[in-house]
Amino acid sequence: MTWRRPLSSIEALAALVERGESPVSFAQLVSRFGDVVQLFDENGWLKRGPKAQFVRCRLCNEGHDAELSFDGETGHGYYWCVVSGGRATADEAELEMRVVALECVLPALRDALAPIKFSLREEIPGVLWLLGESTRCGLAWTAMLARAAHNDNLALILERLPRVSAGPGLVLTSTPTPPMLDSGPFRLRPIATIMDLDVDGILHVNESAIKAGLGIARDRRRGRGRPADFETEALAVIAAASVEELNCDDAGLLDLVRSRLPGLETKSHGVIAETLKKRIIEAANERCLRVGSQR
Repeated sequence: MTWRRPLSSIEALAALVERGESPVSFAQLVSRFGDVVQLFDENGWLKRGPKAQFVRCRLCNEGHDAELSFDGETGHGYYWCVVSGGRATADEAELEMRVVALECVLPALRDALAPIKFSLREEIPGVLWLLGESTRCGLAWTAMLARAAHNDNLALILERLPRVSAGPGLVLTSTPTPPMLDSGPFRLRPIATIMDLDVDGILHVNESAIKAGLGIARDRRRGRGRPADFETEALAVIAAASVEELNCDDAGLLDLVRSRLPGLETKSHGVIAETLKKRIIEAANERCLRVGSQR
């Protein structure tokens, strides 16, 4: 059996967006994502789908799906196990199907990027949406959302982007590992590296990750402009890391950055400067604080 680490709340939301309008049982959602599913339900980010026609058999260890039948008097669903020959009644949570309510999730993502203007608009049906033009971080930039950003869809996305905006811009993706598109005015970044979701269901934006994603310049002499490339890359590692990975001591954080950026110390002349260490630790503390966690 393959072990999968628990997903953070924002990673779970991204996974649902990535799934699109394919229905899944409430029981399966809770099994995969935990209690945060109830939060999604309360926020209106899930909507009811048709009743299930198949459920995962609980009477054997074969992991097969069993076709449901329904009792004409009670309406309860039941199934027969073809392996054991037994009969079981399906739980209500197994019968209840849910579908991600993109019409509610997309406005929530857009509002988190405020101040933002222009109307939410679908650019490629079911694949690419214009969220608007944000002035977060003191720069006007175009925010978009893409799902299933791979293979043929990725080609469609890249073809469409120049027709939407001249940039600069970020394409937030529900795809957890999209191609790191850094050429041209647009960059693809996973939602989970740009936003966090707290225990109250409120989305928060990681401004350090936005700046790193957009490549906003920083002039060290004046305190603004372009940071050195290795600083941008180091802060991007913190922005992309899961909360579980950030729950370590300061030395562990630096080891995390070194493991993800093996060339970092070469670029920084042999050491990670004390000022950068401080920025890495501050960025990790800020990200954990947003989701109600402490390092």
